Amino acid sequence: MTTPETAIFLGAGASSSEGAPTQAQLFRDFFGESFDGYKGMTDGDPARTPIRVMKNNLVKFFETFFNFNPIESYATAQFPTFEEVLGIIDLAQIRDDGFRGFGNLSYQQWGATLRNARNEFVFLIALILDKKLEHSPGRHALLVRTLRESRVLEKCAFVSFNYDILIDNALGELYSVDYGIECVNGQEGLERQASERLPLLKLHGSLNWLYCSTCRSVVVTWGDKGVCNLVVNPAECRCRKCGSLTVPIIIPPTYFKVLSNIFLQEVWHRAENVLSSCRTWVFCGYSFPDADMHVKYLLKRVQVNTPGLRKIFVVNWHKTKTRREAAEEEHRYRRFFGTAAQLKYERLSFEEFAEHSGQMLQST
Repeated sequence: MTTPETAIFLGAGASSSEGAPTQAQLFRDFFGESFDGYKGMTDGDPARTPIRVMKNNLVKFFETFFNFNPIESYATAQFPTFEEVLGIIDLAQIRDDGFRGFGNLSYQQWGATLRNARNEFVFLIALILDKKLEHSPGRHALLVRTLRESRVLEKCAFVSFNYDILIDNALGELYSVDYGIECVNGQEGLERQASERLPLLKLHGSLNWLYCSTCRSVVVTWGDKGVCNLVVNPAECRCRKCGSLTVPIIIPPTYFKVLSNIFLQEVWHRAENVLSSCRTWVFCGYSFPDADMHVKYLLKRVQVNTPGLRKIFVVNWHKTKTRREAAEEEHRYRRFFGTAAQLKYERLSFEEFAEHSGQMLQST
């Protein structure tokens, strides 16, 4: 396999260009979505019942903790952040605490209900991403085509902070995808079996990874967001080895990120090795938030342990970004990487980068 020379990081802004909601829009979009026609389901389809039940459960959560019905007022409500919601749940479970008035549950029932609520928030992410990206304009596919036509694709590695499978599908049309983990079903289902495997390292998990905690194995649902089937068709999501129900490998936005899954640990370890060989880093649609300390720790380990000047491009422009926001974002990057990196903050959107990426990287 070719040793990669360029790492392309994909943040939420890259997926937003395809129609994915931002983190701030997730709740509003989910509770305002009817899911009519989702996966071809009609209104009376029994497969839609789990989505309605899940919505009702999450409505109860918002009514109890934030005193409003998110379905009735999704357009005008002041929603909490995802970190605030999951932070409450995570901290309650860490402290073994309960809250008054949530379904009048006993102490023994409370922990299970909190775990269920947390799982449903993860499924909320999966469902709304799947629905909103049903008809994406194909900008990740354009990026891959442009890089290939410019003869730089095979020297690239991709590091994604996103759960969706936009870049997975775009790469899978041409190459085998190397997630940095072993899955029990290999690359089955892919039409193309190229000898070249391109690294795609998804640091926060993926909507097409299903994990069996009984036999510690992963199935990759190539081309399909298998996590969504855990809601609408769980019978399809049982482990091929032992028959246990699988679970997502998703690290949702929370103040208490836990990266204990053995497969995610492998991904992070592989990312460190791959990034060490890349002298050019391109950050697309990623604002480099202060709270992403796990990511910053990874990048600093690579920067310090494999010294040498790196070229860093930041591509995160959009028409609604103010000069102040851009200046603060650029400052965060420069403050962190310092003078050990040659950093260029580009006024390019992801769409523009996808179209001109080959030209940019050929000049590095």
